[in-house]
Amino acid sequence: MVLLPLCLLTLVNRDDARYAYVLGIAGYFSLFPLLFDADLYIPRYSLYMSYVAMMYGQLYRIFPGFRGFHTLEWLYMLGFLAIPLYEHLLSFLLHLDQRLPFLPLLLTSVYSALGVLYFFGAYYLYALGISWGKVAIASSTSVAAVKRKRKTK
Repeated sequence: MVLLPLCLLTLVNRDDARYAYVLGIAGYFSLFPLLFDADLYIPRYSLYMSYVAMMYGQLYRIFPGFRGFHTLEWLYMLGFLAIPLYEHLLSFLLHLDQRLPFLPLLLTSVYSALGVLYFFGAYYLYALGISWGKVAIASSTSVAAVKRKRKTK
């Protein structure tokens, strides 16, 4: 539900766009356990990868000076490649598909939930102007202080 209003903020600010991209990757991947039929593997991965590529291209088109993602965010996004590899290759090779048939669904849900939790924590700090324990002075406060100084002179 939070993706829809955040998509509107994506056009305004590059930091909002970065957070929306991370949440979009985690949020849309979390829908994969609902599409568990083998007939849907190709459409779901092709639509998802086209969304990821299109959004990445749009970030650089809308914000030419986009500075990219943090290392932790890149590692998290690369983890979404490991889950399908496990689900479609390793579970069959290790014969875990008979003993633990719902493990890929659990891994998908938990890994996506970690990304959503990261988004809410990081976006909360960003919205409040907190940078890792240091409280930044809000720009509206400094503008009000300048106006008060002008009136007293």
